Amino acid sequence: MGYFLNFDENSIEITYGVYYVYVMNNVISRITEAHSLTTLSEKAASQMRQMIVDGELPPGLWLRKRQISKMLNMSPTPIVEALRRLQHDGLVEINPRWGARVKVWTVSEIAQLADMRIALEGTIVRRAAETLDRNQLASLREIAIATDDMDLKFENPSDSAVIGIGEVFQSDLRFHRELARESGLLLIAREIDRLRVLQATCRLLIKPAVRTVVSHQQLIDAIATKDGRLAERAMREHIESNVKHYLPRLRERFGDGPVTWDNEPVKSGESDNDEQESQ
Repeated sequence: MGYFLNFDENSIEITYGVYYVYVMNNVISRITEAHSLTTLSEKAASQMRQMIVDGELPPGLWLRKRQISKMLNMSPTPIVEALRRLQHDGLVEINPRWGARVKVWTVSEIAQLADMRIALEGTIVRRAAETLDRNQLASLREIAIATDDMDLKFENPSDSAVIGIGEVFQSDLRFHRELARESGLLLIAREIDRLRVLQATCRLLIKPAVRTVVSHQQLIDAIATKDGRLAERAMREHIESNVKHYLPRLRERFGDGPVTWDNEPVKSGESDNDEQESQ
């Protein structure tokens, strides 16, 4: 015995319309959910990145999803994606068996980061010397003045004890980021952002900071001459003056090996050969 279902054109059209609405609602719901998850993971990655720069999440610390979720008041799902983002940035190491932890850099790797910065930022100041006008230089000079003021405070032993490294880092990053953007080198600007965050983790161990040989205002002076080679030389001296200060301190303490953490900063000009506590 056969069964026949009879549909007229109107009923087919209505059925198709209902199905279409159902499918589209489902798609929209999934897109909204994915967007929400992406937004949360970006927020989580941003917060964790800042906590790493500030030293709240020190090198070698294991990042347990439940603990991070509770700390950031989020579910574990966006935390997992945030950890992947931070792994891509080089801030986090993920071991399939043991989980995720804050990246532990060797002194040799930190030296390479500095060399990469010198190469990239040298390119930026050459371009800046060739292209920036008076208005752009005036705007950058205002940022340079504020950055130099913050650096001076961090060089003072009493001030450096209370000023957060994150505050100093953000001030310095703003100058170098804006310099790259004004020069029109946005891809290099993004890479410098990443390198600066990586390099900042080792600066946590050196307090107070040493005075920079070439200040940010002097960098602007060099760029204003329109001499690309002079500007590049000034940038090299600006970066190397810090590197030559903190790399020997780190080598005295860690050799060329991993820079571990015990929450006790190496004082400027002092060696510390004490064996580090294992993480």
